[in-house]
Amino acid sequence: MQKKESFWLKGISHLGSIRCVYIQAESLIDDLRSIHGLDVECSDALGEAMISALMVSSFCKQGERVNLTIQGDGRIRQAFVDADSVGTVRAYLLPGDVEESGKSLWGRGTLSVLRTQALDGKKPYIGTIPLLYETMHENLSEYWSQSEQIVSALAFSKKAKAGVLIQVLGGASEEEINQVRQVVTPLRAHIDEICSSADPLKELGRFIHGKSFAQIEKTTLDLKCSCSFEKAQKALLLVGEQELQSILDHEGFTSIHCDFCVKNYTFGLEAIEKILQQIREKNQS
Repeated sequence: MQKKESFWLKGISHLGSIRCVYIQAESLIDDLRSIHGLDVECSDALGEAMISALMVSSFCKQGERVNLTIQGDGRIRQAFVDADSVGTVRAYLLPGDVEESGKSLWGRGTLSVLRTQALDGKKPYIGTIPLLYETMHENLSEYWSQSEQIVSALAFSKKAKAGVLIQVLGGASEEEINQVRQVVTPLRAHIDEICSSADPLKELGRFIHGKSFAQIEKTTLDLKCSCSFEKAQKALLLVGEQELQSILDHEGFTSIHCDFCVKNYTFGLEAIEKILQQIREKNQS
């Protein structure tokens, strides 16, 4: 059976003062569940974290990346998502150390968003907030409010494995700002209906009186890891001569594991000896 396309649809109001994005991520979430062997609860949680990162990256500048990290003391200990401005994403999570039925999903912890721009040499920007709510849409709304001072309304549909975001832009009137604030509750109440619509942007327009959204972009989303044998080799160069020599003497091989795609890069005796030689040559220069 052919996979359902994962994509984002970006829209703008006719006055250019409110923007929106609809993200359909069913196939990506299903792939993550298969790759990491997740149960339904963890799959849904990682899916919401991934959609959250894509919401941020969907309005990033070209070349900008977003790293979204959630750390807590609940049934999930950590989730990490890496996304970019063209819809490429990868993600993984770490379950909590102890399974306790009474624990909340995320528990107490933090939500951090790191933005990096590879092209202009600017320092990365990071915004961090405490996890104040059990649901990720409320925590992400709080992030935009505290760290970027942007009024937002967003919701996730577990049924459709999708999400929507509405945000005010600079120049929005007080009436428009209040409209976005007031749409939060009805948006979440009707999120499954919106996400199952053939025209989700049109459905979003119904929730803000007198507004309609024109589609400005549709981008296919891609679950893709950027790891490689070369990157794993560079990681071993940072291990240090003494530790690598110990690995060579006692094990004769080592492996680098990628948490995102669960791929293992194995280095045997000859490969480790070559890396050791590179380290020694560098130390002597």
